Amino acid sequence: MCPGILGPRSIPQTMKKRQRRTTVVDGIVLSLSAKGLTTAEIAVHFADVSGATVSKDTISGITV
Repeated sequence: MCPGILGPRSIPQTMKKRQRRTTVVDGIVLSLSAKGLTTAEIAVHFADVSGATVSKDTISGITV
C-alpha cells in the first residue's frame, strides 16, 4: 500500500506471499469505477493522490 492513500491515519497491512496489492486498493478502484471514472482517470487519480503508479491493465483486471 502506498503511504497517504487513506490519509495520515492509514494503518500498515501485512501482505501474503506473492500478493501485489491490498484489498484497500481494490476497494478504491471499484468505488471509483462505480462512480463512472474510466481506467485512465482512475490511474491519474492514484498518481495525484498517492504518487502510486497503477497501470490501466491492473485497474481493468480489478474491475472485471
